[in-house]
Amino acid sequence: MSQSSLWAAESTPSLAEVHRDVYAWMEKTNSTRKQLRSARSAVALRVAYDIPDVIRPHYTQRHRITDLLNHDPYRAYTDAKQQLYVVTGSAADIGQRDDRLMALWDDYTPEQLYRLLSSDHRVPGWIAQAGCADFLLPARKDHKALNGMAIHAAGSRDKATRHVIRQSVTTVLAVECGIDQLSHANHKRSRQQRLQDQRRYRHHATELFTAAAALKTALGTTADAVYETLFELATPFIHEYQFIDQYLQFADSAAS
Repeated sequence: MSQSSLWAAESTPSLAEVHRDVYAWMEKTNSTRKQLRSARSAVALRVAYDIPDVIRPHYTQRHRITDLLNHDPYRAYTDAKQQLYVVTGSAADIGQRDDRLMALWDDYTPEQLYRLLSSDHRVPGWIAQAGCADFLLPARKDHKALNGMAIHAAGSRDKATRHVIRQSVTTVLAVECGIDQLSHANHKRSRQQRLQDQRRYRHHATELFTAAAALKTALGTTADAVYETLFELATPFIHEYQFIDQYLQFADSAAS
């Protein structure tokens, strides 16, 4: 697509129009825990601009990228702009390129990038930060259900194998989620102890996934394959992934 074609693309809604919908959505869901507000706002923005979520970075890179985005919220706009230059064959500023951050927008078409960049300069940062942030930790019953699903998917009843798989499930939740849950839970360990456990699992994540891969189960035969399988199994328990359907229902009811 030529640059002139991009500028002739469908006009984007004004930020005021988008935020009117966002605020209505947030007011409708104001009982939601404050940890989910940024995720809900990002979903409403994406639906309003008709753009997809960013590509969630690999667990070994995600926290570094999250730190960069939190330190400079406007950085996401810069890298989305660089991505637009690349996909349209325009001259990009090599000095400003960061391939890790540009990869967030790999699922975006040129038209979608243009709509994103035609919005307020803060919008790419809001969407990117929400897409890269830690998820809320699933409830304990969901963690237990996920253990059972993973063991069943692995196709093994060996006690040692089940132990490794449970450790791998805990590792997936440790690298993708924070330590806070949607509802308050009575934890046996203090917050500091839970943070220490999380850091330990994050530090040894690749080793633990590699150990699970060495079992040669149906979960996968490489560390990345095991991680991807378990993350896919965990997806139904991730609160933030349920917002698209909820928002579309809200938008439909508001329009009717």
